[in-house]
Amino acid sequence: MLKKLYIKLIFIIAIFCSTNSFCEQMQEDNAQEATKLPSFFRDLSSSSITFNDSVFYSQYMEKKALENFDNRFVIIHLWATWCMDCQNELITLNKLQKEFRKKPLLVLAISEDFKNVSSINEYFTKHKIDFLDIYLDKKNAIYNYLGLNHLPASYLVDFNGNVIASSIPGFPVDWEDEMVKKYIEGKVNEHHLLPPEYKSPRDIFKATDINQNNQKEKMKEQKKTDIIIN
Repeated sequence: MLKKLYIKLIFIIAIFCSTNSFCEQMQEDNAQEATKLPSFFRDLSSSSITFNDSVFYSQYMEKKALENFDNRFVIIHLWATWCMDCQNELITLNKLQKEFRKKPLLVLAISEDFKNVSSINEYFTKHKIDFLDIYLDKKNAIYNYLGLNHLPASYLVDFNGNVIASSIPGFPVDWEDEMVKKYIEGKVNEHHLLPPEYKSPRDIFKATDINQNNQKEKMKEQKKTDIIIN
């Protein structure tokens, strides 16, 4: 009887030890996967590419630079309304930004269009892109600096402003891919930082745009009234 109990006890201990070893191995494998650069990207950590001197513009035509977005892991995404592959990628990036809105991750979607802000805002509204703000690369300065020939193109920038990886221009990234999300989450969680308070300048822009249109309508009506009176 005691012999059977002894054998069972040894068996249970063996299972417990093997399970712990398996769990530890799984945790180690997951940690390695989280730091491994997904196949969509190429390593630029040793390159000389930098966005430190790059200037782009907000939807209010305010000059912006990467230094305006400190303490965040940044995805710089260059796109255009005429680029068919950009559409799906913007939609998935919008979902990613929504999912990570309470973490220090920022997607900077910078348009390479020559269209005005209202046209890009209409594009965002049409495709329900509501967690990304509008930014413009006037005269394609960043596009030319990077020597790009194709869109979309994405660049990953760490908390210190260093460009660590990029997508292959013209080949969209699946931002909903499990490996990609694990990698982004691992990078975002490297520092225990809280994101800036989430605000949507696009909401302000749309409200301003509506007010401006209302003002124009009032001015038209006033002109009609003045003509009738005169």
